[in-house]
Amino acid sequence: YFPQDQHGIARLIPFSVLDVDGDSISLIQKYNGDEIRNPKHKNPDDPNPPVVRSLPHIIEKYIKLQNDYLKATFVVTNTSSKVMCDMFAWHPDFIAPPDGKDGVFETNHAQYSLEKIIELEPKGCLLLPGVDSIKFTNKRTWQSIEVLSEGFGNMILWSPGEKSAQVCIEPATQLPVLDRPQNYFTSGKFERLEPKQQKTYSVIIKVKQNIKQKCSTN
Repeated sequence: YFPQDQHGIARLIPFSVLDVDGDSISLIQKYNGDEIRNPKHKNPDDPNPPVVRSLPHIIEKYIKLQNDYLKATFVVTNTSSKVMCDMFAWHPDFIAPPDGKDGVFETNHAQYSLEKIIELEPKGCLLLPGVDSIKFTNKRTWQSIEVLSEGFGNMILWSPGEKSAQVCIEPATQLPVLDRPQNYFTSGKFERLEPKQQKTYSVIIKVKQNIKQKCSTN
């Protein structure tokens, strides 16, 4: 195991643009296995600053915008000579009613109010094991956003807090532990990538204007 922080190492490494073509863009992130200073700890005088590290790997990200949806595809490749245990997640966030009212999330099995998600903020989030799609509807505007994922296996709902006017819908291969001041991904079944093996994950985001709103304005 290597030293990690709450969000792992991928967010600390910039992506490079491979290609831009019309409504699509291709990006790549290469990591060679070196230690990286953790920017969350900002004391420049610390003689032993916290670092993060992982096995060498590559993440490719392909984003394509089509008529009424966006598709993001991620390809993770283990470029090392060892088995790499990892977790992978992506959390697009969306505008939501700041007071939390009139917002509802729907999965195949249940419904959750935005107010409930905001109330969870001190502890972090709502964990949804085995869920791969979520629809959020703002009942004031009757606009909806649907997030459909493939390859992750779980989803997480969270909001930075009351009056933040935003909510995050996060597909994740592994769910965090919620019994600490920060939420760490230190238990459960990690993804395993053999040397030179790669795995692909995808997310589709659909934005819709509900027919109720259209009818009410005619």
